[in-house]
Amino acid sequence: MGPKPGWKSTEFWMSALGSLAAILGAFAGILPAEYAGIVVAVSGGLYTVSRGLAKSRPAVMVEPGKPPPDGGAPTVLGPPR
Repeated sequence: MGPKPGWKSTEFWMSALGSLAAILGAFAGILPAEYAGIVVAVSGGLYTVSRGLAKSRPAVMVEPGKPPPDGGAPTVLGPPR
């Protein structure tokens, strides 16, 4: 089980809403256009980094009763019992 598609992630929607708010703020005269551009660029960059990190972590299947290989909390894959 890998990461969910980008448009279903919280990171995508937060980035989209932040960018939209900055653009609307620029059109309404609340936020200077230069700052809106910076907000959109930073938001897109942070989204790209967060998706890269999400996709770089492999899913780990742990056998019942055994600790995970990294010593952290086990990742539960499969239907609940």
